[in-house]
Amino acid sequence: MIGFLLHDNRIFPAANAMAACCVLRTFSYLNTESIGDIHVHFFRNTWPNNYCRSDQRFLIAVSGTIIFRHFHGNAAVEKILHCLLSGQTLEQLFPEFRGPYTLVLIDRVTKQVCVLNSREGLKHCYVSTRNSGKAFSTNLLLLAALTGGEPSPEGVREFIHLGAIFERKTLFAHVNQVLPASFHRHANNRWSESRLWRLTVAPPDPHMSCQNARDVLIRSFSNNFTFLSNVDGQKVAADLTGGTDSRTVLSCLMEKCSNPVTTTSGDNDFIDVQVARKIASKLRLEHYWYDPVPRGLVQSQLDRAVELADGNMCPIRLARQSAYYEEKASRFNFITGGGGGPLFKDHFWLFEFNRVGLNREPQWDRIARFSGVPQVIEDDYFIGYDDEILRNMTELFRRWSSQISGTNNQKLDFVFFDLKVPTFSGPAFSLTTQFLDVYHPMLDGENVQFAVDLPPEIRKRNILQFSIIQSLRPEIAWTLTDTGLPSVPPVGLHSWLRILRGRRYLGTAWRKFRTLLLGSSGHAVNVSIDINEIKRMGYLDLLNHSSLAFSQFISSSKLDAFKASPENEPSRSYLLKTLATQLFFLRVNEIKEGSKLIPIPQDDEEGDADSVLSGSPTSAKPSGDGKLME
Repeated sequence: MIGFLLHDNRIFPAANAMAACCVLRTFSYLNTESIGDIHVHFFRNTWPNNYCRSDQRFLIAVSGTIIFRHFHGNAAVEKILHCLLSGQTLEQLFPEFRGPYTLVLIDRVTKQVCVLNSREGLKHCYVSTRNSGKAFSTNLLLLAALTGGEPSPEGVREFIHLGAIFERKTLFAHVNQVLPASFHRHANNRWSESRLWRLTVAPPDPHMSCQNARDVLIRSFSNNFTFLSNVDGQKVAADLTGGTDSRTVLSCLMEKCSNPVTTTSGDNDFIDVQVARKIASKLRLEHYWYDPVPRGLVQSQLDRAVELADGNMCPIRLARQSAYYEEKASRFNFITGGGGGPLFKDHFWLFEFNRVGLNREPQWDRIARFSGVPQVIEDDYFIGYDDEILRNMTELFRRWSSQISGTNNQKLDFVFFDLKVPTFSGPAFSLTTQFLDVYHPMLDGENVQFAVDLPPEIRKRNILQFSIIQSLRPEIAWTLTDTGLPSVPPVGLHSWLRILRGRRYLGTAWRKFRTLLLGSSGHAVNVSIDINEIKRMGYLDLLNHSSLAFSQFISSSKLDAFKASPENEPSRSYLLKTLATQLFFLRVNEIKEGSKLIPIPQDDEEGDADSVLSGSPTSAKPSGDGKLME
């Protein structure tokens, strides 16, 4: 994947930026292109999903996955370049872009530089503003190192409590996330910003039937995969679990790519693995199973994982998972799955008990408590606060919901997609794009827009997804899901299937009751991490209160209490997320210090943009003119 750091001289000098790029562990510096006071530094990793094209006027680079007019990757970028040369603008082309991406465009004739983020915001990009200048980067730790690296109290608090950070905040005080669908342009020595798309709601069409909705989505999901029609199916992976979301997407994928490889990770007796094998067998597809055999934690793996996680997820857990990502990236070029599935079924029954289509606010306090983290929240771990993190989440949901007028189920969908998806799904997509291309049609903004405006009864009891599966792949309709239900719509002659859903309701009700009573769902957390191994390697020594980069926010006595019982919850979760946060700040300091020791180019001449395409990612070193030296 290609990454970039874009800035003007009002933020920090170009020499410092290039030096910092050169000390990244997971990327190699490529070159720099300058347009007036704007400098764009490119870097890439060893995987082949590096997309950039240039001619005498334009340079287009894409970080992540880009799909345009049934082409993807460099073929899509070529099409975009052709459209720009014919007089069209990025704003005009934007509605046809798909995938989690951040795009940077340099126009050497008009001296303009543009940054465009995907409509869903699944590929994270970051921005820092100072002295009327801006800096953008696809790498959070890199930008934080160049802008001070000071901790954001609210960002640190949310990450350690919840494992995620809401809205535009990050762990760092002077760095924010770029908004989804935001378009930033630098022209005439000034920056402008606009937002090109956002989810809206409209009154449902009372004449829309389930059959019509099913047919519309089958066409849309299948057309979304047209770019894979001429791709070798053995290079296309479809994540397959025990639920219905992934098999719905697989059913539509096979309309354009008849022989993809299904993939599942987990122990041999894991229900997802067992169900996925049955599905693959009935569809006569290859099933790729990754057995997460416990491996000892190696410091070099953890060092790389800190940079891969990029301040967004637990690097300790990722260090054990990175082999899985690397193995998939070495075999496949593209992966899809069922992300966003709740927006196409009845996820609202969990919180509204299917009392939907009502002109009132959802039960946000219930939703915040039941959709939070599985461990008990310890608010007194942070000092200087007299509020509760879950109450803050409730108010955040309510405030977000107030931005639209709609029914309670539409408000649930809006908050889910507009707020929670970038927060909880964005880190995973940003990570995956560092290895290979990814696209999930049920997280495509246009498809979500259609689902949000459906009459809610069409999505009750998962009728919509079941209808898609039964229509396209009837041979797997009666294969039971991980909840013991067939993928058959419980209507008409099959209305009796609603009885089987009682077990699902009872299981969920018990989980919610346990959360309400004990503050925990009872789900096992962090089971893949041996806290004693972390301790033996000396990493818990980094948690001395006085050495924490954010010690002013943390209760010393509470931290000591957690360290006294590291194997128990919630101590285990809080220690791991505190350690993860500390590792991010230590890496930022390393980038600061390491960049001072790297020889860098001394002039501001424009680099050779084509070197972005042909340079060796493992041996790239900066030369005096910004080109690559072997």
